[in-house]
Amino acid sequence: MPIAAADVVKSGFVAENRDAVAAFREGEHGLLDLNDGIRILRLCMAAYKAAEEGADVDLRQADLTDYVAPPARE
Repeated sequence: MPIAAADVVKSGFVAENRDAVAAFREGEHGLLDLNDGIRILRLCMAAYKAAEEGADVDLRQADLTDYVAPPARE
């Protein structure tokens, strides 16, 4: 997903990375794991699809397997 440089700091990416590194160094799990990342990506993809189609996307039923968001299309 494309992001603006300023969003990296404002949106918490730096804090998430610091948490992940600290947890790795201590042999522990971070606050967010791969499953959280999948859920977040799924939410973002559903938002792109909803905006593109002009309709709600129900995450409980949406099949986003083959969906490619507009910024990722060639």
